[in-house]
Amino acid sequence: MDNWENTGFNEYEMIEKLIESSLYELSVLKENLKTQLPILRSNFLNNFIKGRIKSLEDITDKLKFLDLNLDFKAYNIVLLYIRKKKSSGLSGEDMIRISFLNIASAELIERCINRDYAGYAIEMENDKIALILDTGYLQNFYEGPREILTQLKNYLNDTILMDVAMGVSCQFYNMQEIGKAYEQAERALNYSIIKGKDITEFDELEQITDMYHFSVEQAVQLSNYLKIGDEKSIEVLLDSVYRENIIEKKLPPEKIKSLIFDIYNTVIKTLWDLNIEIGEDLPIEELLLKNNITVTFSKIKEKIASVCKIVKYEWENKTKRIINEILAFIDDNISDYNLNLETVADKFGKSSKYLSKIFKEETNSNFWDYVNYKRVELAKQYLKGQDISYAYKKAGFCSLSTFMRVFKKYTGITPGQYKEISK
Repeated sequence: MDNWENTGFNEYEMIEKLIESSLYELSVLKENLKTQLPILRSNFLNNFIKGRIKSLEDITDKLKFLDLNLDFKAYNIVLLYIRKKKSSGLSGEDMIRISFLNIASAELIERCINRDYAGYAIEMENDKIALILDTGYLQNFYEGPREILTQLKNYLNDTILMDVAMGVSCQFYNMQEIGKAYEQAERALNYSIIKGKDITEFDELEQITDMYHFSVEQAVQLSNYLKIGDEKSIEVLLDSVYRENIIEKKLPPEKIKSLIFDIYNTVIKTLWDLNIEIGEDLPIEELLLKNNITVTFSKIKEKIASVCKIVKYEWENKTKRIINEILAFIDDNISDYNLNLETVADKFGKSSKYLSKIFKEETNSNFWDYVNYKRVELAKQYLKGQDISYAYKKAGFCSLSTFMRVFKKYTGITPGQYKEISK
């Protein structure tokens, strides 16, 4: 009896310790998540404003976890470019305070905005911060946000010595158009930077009669051509842009700089999407400092051509890696009669049509020819010591009739004849 009670006590004590250990691990996990939450939140919002998330319905749980509410009545994107001013003459204490505020600039800006509007601030690349604002209850931008952004600019300028240029999108009511809003804000920001303005709305660009023409469609074309390294099509497109803006419109230098900036941004965004680093292959400063327009555009084409070669090399290497993985997968699963084009495509996250295309290009053989050849070769090995029924099943054929037909196609003889020859 004493032993039983002692055993029960020990088990209870062990369970209690397990519960304590689990609770501790849970608290550690919560703390880790808490520290990672700002990064996860920033990454999510970064993808959201660039139009990479198409529906909020599929991400309800993620929004709840990240403590985000993006169910806005209308959206405005504001893009800020921050140039840090010189800090000569400041005391050491002021320098430390300003350095801290610079690091926390996105959080600081979000707090300022949230005093009057729902929205979020997101740290972007290249000293940029994006704001996504809920402006659904406003008739136009001048009803409030512009005044708040002007106050914000003055605050940043006076408090942490930041000189800020801003670009503002039109108002959008459909979340599916958020990527377009971001593109508008980016173009408006580029205009602010080059013209030395504080705030530019995209609507203003539409009213400027001598603005350059580089349409969204042309930007998409340039991006798509770059993604496949199509140097020739890019050259034709840029020649068309040059002819329309430089020869026909005779744009002044500052407008040409804006055009070059827009082309540059399209290229850089595409390379980010492709996760390709190009280092100093496309220095914007060098392109903008060229005085001769013809030389400038020639340099652009030359630089983009070098980028195309990098993209093409990366693309070809990536395709070869995928094909090698597919061939290894086929070899490992050749005995499975369920192995087919669709199952392999699903395994590698590709469409059947695309997989079939790259398979043919890289191996000079279509998918089924390769699979059937490998199965016949495997069947030959089995036929040397086993009967035909065993051989065709182990080689991955789903029926004897298919096996007989395919075997004769690839060897010129029947399985029975091969078995006799192999004795």
